[in-house]
Amino acid sequence: MYAVSDVASTFPRNDTCSHFPRFDTLNGAFTVARTVNYSLFARATIASLLSQLLRRETKMLHDCDEFERTVLEVVLNDLEPFESITAKLSQHTASGGRFDLRNLPSLLLKLLADDFVGAYLIHAEHPYVTAVKADSDTIHRYWYRITGRGETRLHNLRENHCRVHFKRSA
Repeated sequence: MYAVSDVASTFPRNDTCSHFPRFDTLNGAFTVARTVNYSLFARATIASLLSQLLRRETKMLHDCDEFERTVLEVVLNDLEPFESITAKLSQHTASGGRFDLRNLPSLLLKLLADDFVGAYLIHAEHPYVTAVKADSDTIHRYWYRITGRGETRLHNLRENHCRVHFKRSA
């Protein structure tokens, strides 16, 4: 198996082709495969690289969806403070999950922006719960709960998650 840098260094540079697209992106690899006529070896190597990049991107998207699904499940049934969400995800990570909890604030901000989760401030007196706008500076202060759109998103993520585990038999 060849690394991206190994393949990029094997291609000649001359006056007519002095600039190659980046090989470490799908777009760059597709552009090279489409526009430059290389030997059979080079084409096979490019195909191998494309396959590696597609697998890596697919795994990354699956991991992101799994992280999002787990966060939505945490806030599904009740208002949860940020610390509680972090604690529950830490338990999940300890039991085999593979989430980087440093990404939780940015994921929560994304879920808030997409209206999948709402941020709330809780009061001792009426009104007991007030919807608020959270940002990166205040995200640790509030309580979170799934919205109607979030429930639909969670349903879709659960459907897709199940499909990943069941392989088609021949």
